[in-house]
Amino acid sequence: MTHFETMGFSKVLHRRGGNIILMHLKVALACFMTVILGLAETAHGAAWTQKKGDGLIIASFTYDTAKKSFNAVGGLESSPDFEKLEANIYIEYGFTDWLTVLLLPGYQQVSTGFSGAKRVESGINNTGLGGRLRLFKKGGHVVSVEGTFFLPGGLNTAETTVLSRGNGDLEFRALYGASRDFTFFSRTFPGFLDVQVGYRQRDGAPANEFRADMTFGLRPFKRWQILAQSFNIISDGAGKQTAQNAFPAFNIHKAQLAGVYDVSKRFSIQIGGFRTLVGRNIVRESAAFGAIWIRF
Repeated sequence: MTHFETMGFSKVLHRRGGNIILMHLKVALACFMTVILGLAETAHGAAWTQKKGDGLIIASFTYDTAKKSFNAVGGLESSPDFEKLEANIYIEYGFTDWLTVLLLPGYQQVSTGFSGAKRVESGINNTGLGGRLRLFKKGGHVVSVEGTFFLPGGLNTAETTVLSRGNGDLEFRALYGASRDFTFFSRTFPGFLDVQVGYRQRDGAPANEFRADMTFGLRPFKRWQILAQSFNIISDGAGKQTAQNAFPAFNIHKAQLAGVYDVSKRFSIQIGGFRTLVGRNIVRESAAFGAIWIRF
């Protein structure tokens, strides 16, 4: 379930040397942790396509809050409170065995205080339409490409980049998946690795984005699956200056951990949380979420 906020303000610091070196070390450490943990953003599914006529629905609810932010050199500082309630539905359906269509409706209520006074907005946001095309499949390996068009949202505040949706965003991804058994302490468990890289073309003032997501899934018990997840976003430079605000360059590295319990073959329950590890010109988020999976 897609989860990030980029701030439409920053206290641009001109300090160099030690602070900049420290920022790069933090980013490198976050990327290293991401690779080791095998982390992914659930909102984009995996590289595999659905079988023709099969589908998946994931309905999720997230509570997200932040009291600190990362500044222009990656240091933490106090910031006005940020709070978000979000409901999302992720749907994918096998149009053919090699083409899966996607629908991602979403709704948000966001409370911010960046301008000094508390401001609450709500509306449809981050709703996408797309498809995943399988290019290669052999054994446990699969390669796919994916394209998604994100519709204009009902929220259009200048206080956070993510809410300034413009007239629509377009994203392309390349996906690789591998399923295999993993052995720990002389026991073998089924699992998978999913790696995705992409580029999101943003409409309006916000900067375009490079994205890299990974996920490592492991099934320690018959009905339980553990998902270690994250997503990483780096802006393609700074956004455009507007009359209300500037959109500085940013980056974000977020980790997410969740458990999925299979009530039956078609119905599962998920619970988890995520945290921003490292970033620049973004709030440091902490969140908890729950979801229901329905296979049809």
